[in-house]
Amino acid sequence: MRCPLLLVLLVAVFAPTVLRFLDPQALPLSSFGYAETATHLRFDGLAMGLVLAYLKTFQIEYWILLKRFSKRSCLLVVGSLLTVPMWSPEVTYYFGYFWVSVVCTLTLAAVVDEKPSAIAELSLTARLATYSYSIYLTHALVIHASVWATDKIGISRYLLVPAWVAAIFFFGLAVYSLIERPSLRWRDAVLPK
Repeated sequence: MRCPLLLVLLVAVFAPTVLRFLDPQALPLSSFGYAETATHLRFDGLAMGLVLAYLKTFQIEYWILLKRFSKRSCLLVVGSLLTVPMWSPEVTYYFGYFWVSVVCTLTLAAVVDEKPSAIAELSLTARLATYSYSIYLTHALVIHASVWATDKIGISRYLLVPAWVAAIFFFGLAVYSLIERPSLRWRDAVLPK
């Protein structure tokens, strides 16, 4: 029963990339819209996270192999992200989302251990975990606005990636502080545990 589930998960990992190629609405690329936000075209990262959870839980021998590979290739793989701003919009659309998901998946596999690492004990890590949902909700909009502004000004995207990352965290924190945290407080007041 477990192998068919793994096969389904692996199909789910590659399906969004295939669907991006097959979807007639995907091109021409706009700065923001259906091709950038349609869930069926963007669930590669979620599917890869499910594969990690499955391997760690049910296929420990494959998990160990993946961990070994991830630890050995982590710096090279993460470093490859620096090339993404130089990709054409078409290559980014068809392969970039998939590649970012692969990098995040391999990084996660490299750092997850049975006992928490020293990084997990840092208060910064706890705060990042607290803000992560707001960062997730706002990152696509911030990236698209950053790309638009960078192209409008005529500055190389490659040079401004660190500013984009800072903007993602800033806007995620702002949404958490102004919307998510007050909403959670209101929820807890109205619906106490």
